[in-house]
Amino acid sequence: MCASRRARVFLLIFLVSLFSCRRGVPAQSAVEATRRATVFVTVNFSGTTATGTGFLAGVHKGVGYVITNRHVVTSETGAARESVRVVFDSGTSSARTTEAQVTFLDAENDLALLSTARGPFPDPINPHGKVPISETLPLNIFGFPFGRSLTAGKTPEITIGKGSISSLRRDEAGEVFAIQVDGDLNPGNSGGPLVSLDGGLVGVAVAKIAASNIAFAIPAARVADLVNGQSSSLALDETEVSEGSSTWNVRAVLLDPLEKITRVEVLTAPASSFPREPKPQSGGRYGPLLADARRVPLARAALWATGTLAMTGMAVDTDYYVQLEVSRKEEATFFTQPLRVTAHFSGDSGRVLRPGMLRAQFASDGRVNKGALAGKSSAAAEADARDTTVPLPCPVDDVLVAGDGRFLVLKLGDLSALGVYDTELKRLTRMIPGPSRNFLVAAGGDVALVAYGDNQLLTTFDVTTGVLLAADTSPFAGQITGLVMGHASSREALLVVRGKEAGLEAGYLLDVRTLKPVVPPDANAGGVLDIRWSSFLHDATVGADSKLQTLVVWRDRGGTAAVMDRNGDRFPGGVARNIPAPVFCGDDGRIYAPGSVLGRDGVPIFQVPGMLYPGVGGASYLALLPDGTLHVYLAGSSEELGSAGTYPGWSDTPRASPSRPPLDRRGLVVFDASRNRIVFVRKDREALIQRDISLMNLLEGSEGDYLVVVSSPPSSIRTGSTLTYQIQALSKSSGISYVLEFGPPGMSVSPSGLVKWNVPQRGSPGLSREVSAVITLRSASGKQVFHNLRISVE
Repeated sequence: MCASRRARVFLLIFLVSLFSCRRGVPAQSAVEATRRATVFVTVNFSGTTATGTGFLAGVHKGVGYVITNRHVVTSETGAARESVRVVFDSGTSSARTTEAQVTFLDAENDLALLSTARGPFPDPINPHGKVPISETLPLNIFGFPFGRSLTAGKTPEITIGKGSISSLRRDEAGEVFAIQVDGDLNPGNSGGPLVSLDGGLVGVAVAKIAASNIAFAIPAARVADLVNGQSSSLALDETEVSEGSSTWNVRAVLLDPLEKITRVEVLTAPASSFPREPKPQSGGRYGPLLADARRVPLARAALWATGTLAMTGMAVDTDYYVQLEVSRKEEATFFTQPLRVTAHFSGDSGRVLRPGMLRAQFASDGRVNKGALAGKSSAAAEADARDTTVPLPCPVDDVLVAGDGRFLVLKLGDLSALGVYDTELKRLTRMIPGPSRNFLVAAGGDVALVAYGDNQLLTTFDVTTGVLLAADTSPFAGQITGLVMGHASSREALLVVRGKEAGLEAGYLLDVRTLKPVVPPDANAGGVLDIRWSSFLHDATVGADSKLQTLVVWRDRGGTAAVMDRNGDRFPGGVARNIPAPVFCGDDGRIYAPGSVLGRDGVPIFQVPGMLYPGVGGASYLALLPDGTLHVYLAGSSEELGSAGTYPGWSDTPRASPSRPPLDRRGLVVFDASRNRIVFVRKDREALIQRDISLMNLLEGSEGDYLVVVSSPPSSIRTGSTLTYQIQALSKSSGISYVLEFGPPGMSVSPSGLVKWNVPQRGSPGLSREVSAVITLRSASGKQVFHNLRISVE
C-alpha cells in the first residue's frame, strides 16, 4: 500500500473514531443522568420487606416526587405498610437513603407517586419528553434486579441493560397503553425507567412473562398524566328541583401533586345544541363544547374543585351536556368527555332518578371510562352500537366473568398466563404469568383461582392488581379436573377431583383465600355433591350461578344435564335430563339451553330459537341464531325485545385445530345489559370484540310494558356492618313501589327502593352464613317483578 493511500485510510479511521466519540459523549452523559435519577425502593410491611426501582420525576417546593409501580408499595398479602425508603446513588460511596411517603396510587396504570422532602436532588427524568416510539427502538433499562440478593450487606449497584421495543399495544383511540419490550427485565426492575439512547423516558417497567424474554412497560405518557395535574372524577348531584329551576352540586377530584392546575371550570350546553353526540378528536382527547357554552368557575380547595350549577328558564325536563375544562401552568389545557344529564324543571323531586348523583370516573389523562356512569344513560349518546376490537397476545382458551361483570379473566395457555380484560377500559389490563401451560382457572368477585395439573398447585390472584393472594398444594387427594366459581362471589370455589378409581369424581368446596376445605373431605360421602353424580361428572362441564348457589352439570356429548341447588354446604339431589348443550345457569335462577329456557327442575318453561346466553345480573338474555344474528329478551319472557346486530365475523372460517375447536361449537359471548355491553371472542380466538348496546334504547323502542331490575345486591357483607343497597329499576310507566315480602329481622326497604339492614354481630342467635330476602316491585301500570337477594354473611 502506498504512503498516500495509507494516509487516506488512517484519516478515514480517525474521522470515524472522532465522530463516534463525539456522538458517544451525550449518550454517556444521558446514561449518567438517568443513573443518578434512578432510585432503589424498599418497603417494609408487617413482617416482610419488598424492593423495587423508581426514578425522580419532578421537584416542587423542595419536595422530590418519585415514580414507581403500585405493586412495589402494596403488599401481596394485604399487610400494613410500615415505611417506604428510597436510595439515591445506591451501591456507591455517596449512597443516600431517605424516608418517603406514598402520595398517590394509580391502580389503572399500576403506578405510584412517592414524595420525599430530603434533598438535595439530582436532575429529574422529564416525563414530558415525548420520545417518538416505534418497534425496534433501542432502549436502556435501569433498575435493581433481584434487590439485595446480588449484594453483600449494602444497597445494590444499579444494573443497566439493553432492550428494544417489540410491539406497541394501542386502544380504540389509537393511543399506546402498553409497550412490549424485548429485553432482560427481572424481579426488582419493577418501577424502573426505560429510556431511549439519548435519555428520553419511554416507559416504566411493570411485568414480564415467565420463562420468556417478553416484558411490558407503561408508556411515558401515563407518567406525564400522573404529574401534569388532572381530574380523576366528576360528581353531579341534583339537590334542588322547583318549577323552572334545577340546582346541582358539582365536585371534581383533582390529582395535582406539583400544583400545576391553575383553573377548573364546568361547561354546560343544552343537548339540543348538538346535532349528534360530541366525539373525541384524534388521539382520543376531547375538545371544548360549543363556543357559547355557559362557563362556571369551580373553587379550588386542596384535592377538590367544587361549585354550584343553577339551571333556570326551562318549562320541561331538559338534557344538558356537562364538561370540565382544566387549565395548567406548563401543559396544555384539557377537556373531559362531555356527560349527558337530565335536569328536572317540573318541581316534582320524586322524578329525580335514584341514586340522585351522576358520577363519572376519568382515566388519568382526563378521558372518561366507558360504563362508569351511575344514573340515567342518554339514549341519543348510545344510539350507534360500536365494536371495539382488542387483539390478544395469543389465542384464548377460555373466558370467565369476574368483578360481577366488569372483568373478564382469559386463559392464555400458549403463554402460560392469565389475562385480565377490563370491560370499562376496553383493554387488557393485567398479564399474570404462571409456571406451566397445564392449568385450569375459575374466577369470581375480584379473584381468580388457578390449579396447575403438573404438581396440584393452587394459587389465588387479585384480578384488579395481579397480586398473588395465596398459594398451596391441593388439600384433596386426586387430580383436579374442574373448577367453578360464581362471578359475583370471591369466597368459595367448587373443585371437581378425580380419585384413584377410574372414572370416579367428586366435588369439594374450597375457601379460595385460605385454600382450605370449606367442608372436611369425607371418604364415605364423596364430597359436597351427591355421590350418585360422581360418575356423571366425568368429561362434563360444571357451571354455576353468580353466587355458587346453583350448579348445572352438562355433557357436550350425549346431551345430558343435571341441576343441583345448594343446601348449606352441600349440593344434594338433582335430576339428569336430556338437554342439548351448552347449558348455562342464569343469575335469574333459570336454566338456559339451545332453544329453551328451563326451570331448576330441568323442565322447559318456554321455547326461544337459537343458542341462549343469560345476561350478567339476570335482567335479560341473548339469543344467537344460526345466521349469526343476535336478539335480546327480558328475563322470564319469550317475546323479543330487539336486535343486537350480528356476531362479528360470523361468516368467517376460523382456524381450527384438534386442540382448539371452532368457536361456534360453544360460542363465547358475555352479555351485560346493566353495563350496556356485549363482549365476543373472535372466531379465531385471537381478539376480543366489545359492542356497546343500550338496554334502555331497546326498552324505549318496544311497544309492550316493562319493569326490569338492572342492579345487583352485594354478594357478601360482614357481621356488625350496615347493608345499604339501592335497587335500580327501569319501567315504562312512572312510579314504582317496593314491598319487602320477607327477609332477616331488621331489614327494611324505603319507598324509593333503598334496602337497609344492620347486620348482627358474629355469634348472634339466628344469624346464618347466608341471608335471603324477596322484594316485590310494582309499577303504576300494574307490572310486577320479584327481586331476590341472597347475601353471604362473613
